[in-house]
Amino acid sequence: MKYRMIQRCRDAFPIQLMCRCLRVSASGDYGWATRSPSARVQENARLVARDFTAAAPNTK
Repeated sequence: MKYRMIQRCRDAFPIQLMCRCLRVSASGDYGWATRSPSARVQENARLVARDFTAAAPNTK
């Protein structure tokens, strides 16, 4: 949650200041921003997409 907030507010506030206020490291923020999604996040996205297509009305 903290890193997501830093990502959203990075144009309004300096990253170093936000990291200090939220008590996280700037290198941790960089790692979070550049890391690929975890297997759990990828699986959740796949399931949501599957549920969305299953719930879509049949247009045939």
